[in-house]
Amino acid sequence: MNRVTFLKMATFAAAILMLAGLLFGQSVQPMEFLVRLEDKVNTQVFCLNPVHKGLRMDRVFFEDSTGEAPCPVCGSSEWLFRKNNAVSKQGHFITFKPAGWSWGTNERKHFGIVKINCTLAQAQAWCEGIRNEQAKADAERYEDEGDFAKAKAAQNRADIDARPRKYVFDFEQVLTVNELKDWNNKEKYSKIITVIPDKLIHIKELAEIQ
Repeated sequence: MNRVTFLKMATFAAAILMLAGLLFGQSVQPMEFLVRLEDKVNTQVFCLNPVHKGLRMDRVFFEDSTGEAPCPVCGSSEWLFRKNNAVSKQGHFITFKPAGWSWGTNERKHFGIVKINCTLAQAQAWCEGIRNEQAKADAERYEDEGDFAKAKAAQNRADIDARPRKYVFDFEQVLTVNELKDWNNKEKYSKIITVIPDKLIHIKELAEIQ
């Protein structure tokens, strides 16, 4: 095979893969979503002070429900990354997988799972986090300035602040009394509930609710 023929074949193959990706994103297929059953406010705090380099993940981890405590090791408040803003709401879709996914024990017992026929684009939108644009901009600015420690701290803040979702699924309007009881029983696996199309109106953007 000469070089020209090889390049033509490679270009053709790349075009086929791109087309398949577009079709996959637009075609409707069954997806399973992990649903949070109650509101959760995270009280975890990381201290990213460079003096902790060499520790596990180069950071100190502690719990603080007050939102004011300094690092218990170095005493600094400057390098703290608080996860208190990572508020997961009841009805947030945590993640999604193709139908038939093998969910873990914790996921089956402590979350709800729904199956919805939707496009990949819809699934990604429903699981999209609310971005901390300021933290993202700070990370880029610190990186441009060569301050990689602060850039890392800002990027971590941007990543975790994205955990709250833009959309909420009001599953209490969809499930039966027995299905809700089943989901709230932490001793057994949650039943996977299929959501029919006319019930998708209960997936709402937070802006519509507030």
